[in-house]
Amino acid sequence: MPAITPTWALGDDAQGLGAKSRGSCELGVGPAAKPTLKNGAASMALTKKGEFWYGTTSGDTQAELRSYSVANRHEAVRFAASKCDCGCRTFALQTDEEAGVAIRTCTDCGREHLMGDSADYVEEAAPETHECVCENEVFELMSGVSVYEGTHDVRWYYIACRCVECNLVGVFADWKCEAGDAATFLTKV
Repeated sequence: MPAITPTWALGDDAQGLGAKSRGSCELGVGPAAKPTLKNGAASMALTKKGEFWYGTTSGDTQAELRSYSVANRHEAVRFAASKCDCGCRTFALQTDEEAGVAIRTCTDCGREHLMGDSADYVEEAAPETHECVCENEVFELMSGVSVYEGTHDVRWYYIACRCVECNLVGVFADWKCEAGDAATFLTKV
């Protein structure tokens, strides 16, 4: 199964699975100030090295997810970090953005978990494994959702990752999602 590169790493002219056009906007490029979280708190260590962003905390991953979502014009306003029932917070990630399916596999117990409303669409999906630019396949995951104005209903779903080997952070998958209540949806990530 081929590995999927983070969608923002493919660039505007990229072709193939997961490629997205962001027009003239480049993820993570903006004012020199430190990125901030929605609540105004500064991320701890989000830094750019070459064309990629790196961080050390879930706050850094959330800040990068928010930055991407703003550029996508569907700002994420609710967030949740993934955690297995066994307590582990690191996973392999497989997604099929066309079908709207994400599967995380715990690195400790091996349990597979369908994220969000993926159980509703998994039958028609062909998920592929994500791989970092350093070739690692183990990540901490942060999910974020935008909601329809004046509601708590999910409009867009984002999955951001932080590589546990090199600390690269980025949005690895996103799609339009009509999953109902955001709080309920995020309990399943």
